[in-house]
Amino acid sequence: MAKLSITDDEKNTLLADAKSALIKHVEPGYQSLISYVTELETKADTRYGAWKFPDGEAYFNNALARTTTT
Repeated sequence: MAKLSITDDEKNTLLADAKSALIKHVEPGYQSLISYVTELETKADTRYGAWKFPDGEAYFNNALARTTTT
């Protein structure tokens, strides 16, 4: 802002508009993201891999056979 060739009133207006945009538009988006990730966290478990799903072992074995020579 210091390098802009505008008046102090214009600088203050820009700062106020930026603050307003952050509070009205960016903050709600982040709050929504935080809520969604928090909800997902309650559904997560520590089992990793395809085998945690129904028929996961069969899926894994099929994928392994299709993508390797083993």
